[in-house]
Amino acid sequence: SLISIPGTVASVGLNAFIYCSALSSVTIEEGNTALSFTCQYYNNEEWAPFYDSPLENISLKRDIAYKDSEGAAYVPDEWEEGFFANKHYDDIEEVSVTLGGRVTTLNEYMFNYLPIKTLTIPSCVKLIEVNAFQYCSDITSVNIMPGVNKDDILSICPQITTILGIPSQWGAFYDS
Repeated sequence: SLISIPGTVASVGLNAFIYCSALSSVTIEEGNTALSFTCQYYNNEEWAPFYDSPLENISLKRDIAYKDSEGAAYVPDEWEEGFFANKHYDDIEEVSVTLGGRVTTLNEYMFNYLPIKTLTIPSCVKLIEVNAFQYCSDITSVNIMPGVNKDDILSICPQITTILGIPSQWGAFYDS
């Protein structure tokens, strides 16, 4: 099944999509503000908004952000807290990730363990936080649009074999 969160939705409450075993696709529609997810608490631990939902398609058309129960910004500190964390991604061959024109930040632990094989990072992305793609060992091809910070890209995944869209001034990066 799939879910589409309209651009008019500003926040999603606690445990909204945790353990949705039939949820295979999520689209977060373009909006004027980031979509906030209340930090997920389960058994006194923080958990990802889509924890253990076997997503195969993720379409982000705007930024997403964590908030704690009081509405303050929250930064995850473990992979289980990443937005799309799923301990069962071994059962999924590939996850397709599409980033839209209003995505400016790829959050810490956002795509942990996802079997993403190819990825296009649009020029609107200005920040890729630490560990955004931690344990994404299937990524082999990245298409980087102009304007994306080279230093952020270097931290994605060491196993990348194809890099498209590298500006000529990044020659040393392309050869690495």
